[in-house]
Amino acid sequence: MYYKTLTIAQDISHANHLYSPRLLTEASEKVIKAWEAEETSPSDGLVPSQELYDGRRIIMGSVGVFLKLVADPRVRLMVITHEFYEARALQIVAEARIPDLLAEGDPKVGVPIEVLSKKAGVKGQKLARVLRMLCSVHIFTEVSNYRFANNHFSQVLVGNDPLRTFILASSLSYDITTASTKLPQVLFDPIKTEAETDSVTAFQDAHNTDLTRWDWLEQTITLPNGTTGRRPELANFTMAMLGGGRVMGPPLYTDFPWAELGQSTVVDVGGGIGGMSLDLAKRYPNLRFRHSRSSTRSQASTRRMV
Repeated sequence: MYYKTLTIAQDISHANHLYSPRLLTEASEKVIKAWEAEETSPSDGLVPSQELYDGRRIIMGSVGVFLKLVADPRVRLMVITHEFYEARALQIVAEARIPDLLAEGDPKVGVPIEVLSKKAGVKGQKLARVLRMLCSVHIFTEVSNYRFANNHFSQVLVGNDPLRTFILASSLSYDITTASTKLPQVLFDPIKTEAETDSVTAFQDAHNTDLTRWDWLEQTITLPNGTTGRRPELANFTMAMLGGGRVMGPPLYTDFPWAELGQSTVVDVGGGIGGMSLDLAKRYPNLRFRHSRSSTRSQASTRRMV
């Protein structure tokens, strides 16, 4: 009985998945129409139309369903175990400013790996492997053998330090990547697995510290040149928050009825350097903003941003 029930459930599941091609076709038509509409009535490019947003979601979801249908489960699991290489490869090209270097060349013929190697300070053969890994996930393009160019994904990093530092200092930062190697050890520790504080995490084990990540970032240390100062990661993190806000923030500027607040005061808690508040102030000059940092080393400041 159990086997029969399971078989019926699987049949229903597969039948439902067969709707995906139809959904994909309909969504593709919506996206194409949205693109055509943007050509005649250009938008600011920061917030997609509702039609484009919905179409993208359906297409990406359908792709996931197809993957579930056709992928060998064993191969799929093995692929996932190696996906961290893609993140690290992206971090490497961001640090080496490869998109900016590629922008200096002719995209039709590409930039030779020898040129990139010399400017980036990385052996050509090894840098090519990094770039080819990213090409395989559609970031960059190899125009011809060992000649690379930007595509529409990597192009957004050209001259874009805020987004570049987001890659370096946010979700892909060295300190967090290092901490992730200790995550299994901490989760399986009978004492640490019960902890509910940000001072008992994989981060502390990885960096041999009792400090939280935020206090660690603000530490005064001895720098490579012999002087003392804040960790370089702190400046990167600050710029990264600006970069992240520029990508994630625009929908918040339009979806919430800010204009209806009139001359109200908006309190931005934990808003980094206040990038979102500044952007909102430009769009809604009647609003007042209170920028409150959570750090114990600083006091909340109130100011009119115009």
